[in-house]
Amino acid sequence: MRVEWHPGTDPIAFFKDEAGATVFQENMPNVGIKPNSRDADGDNDLIKWFADRGFKVRMIENEYSPQPASSATFAGRRYELFTEPNRREVAWKHANSRGGRMLALETQEEADFLGKHLLSVQDSSLDGVWLAASDDGWEGNWKWEVGPLAGQRFWKDGLSGSAIDGFFAPWNDGEPNNAGGYEEEDCAVAIWKAENKALAFNDVPCIKRFLLIVEFDEATETGKAPKVDELSEDETCKADGTCKTDETPKTDETPRMRLNEEL
Repeated sequence: MRVEWHPGTDPIAFFKDEAGATVFQENMPNVGIKPNSRDADGDNDLIKWFADRGFKVRMIENEYSPQPASSATFAGRRYELFTEPNRREVAWKHANSRGGRMLALETQEEADFLGKHLLSVQDSSLDGVWLAASDDGWEGNWKWEVGPLAGQRFWKDGLSGSAIDGFFAPWNDGEPNNAGGYEEEDCAVAIWKAENKALAFNDVPCIKRFLLIVEFDEATETGKAPKVDELSEDETCKADGTCKTDETPKTDETPRMRLNEEL
């Protein structure tokens, strides 16, 4: 069986040592296994195969910008958009490092605001933004993992299912369908459609790369969201959609994510 590299998954490099050879995925030999297989074990695991030959396997990560591409505040919450696509695990860590969390969309009003005020500067954001939602462990039954609704299931029974107790769950047509094939689609992204910025949820493999919106609760004495480096403009909007501009420079001493994070 020939090794298969699937579009949208991580690029990988194999490092023998700092002074030695580096093999990238396009030059990888036919080792007879699938790199993303859930059936991999101690005898046919991709990482072990290269480790036995003196190599270390590392994902090639994108480095996050020191400041977000855009930011906005809505109904007491602050949002920051980062346009470097990364795996969900890396995006999750970056959100936590900034004192926030991955996005959990709870209402149509929140979704409409983000599509209009946060994503308008970045057309590629229409490719998808990670959501803090998963059906891992109970296929087809989706729950929020962080935020005010952490632990709350909002959808049941997969493609033929329905929203639970009227919770917000705007799945795209034919979703969630767990159609990953080589990898379970246990994670979700939000997609704002280009023609009208209408929102839809899609289920996707967690190893793919999408953009990140970091969400912060309203600042308090005990938990204040970090501010942003030298933003040229920050839209602050109320629930009724009225906005004002704050051009005050802000600072952020949060360290960047490291490149080539080792597995």
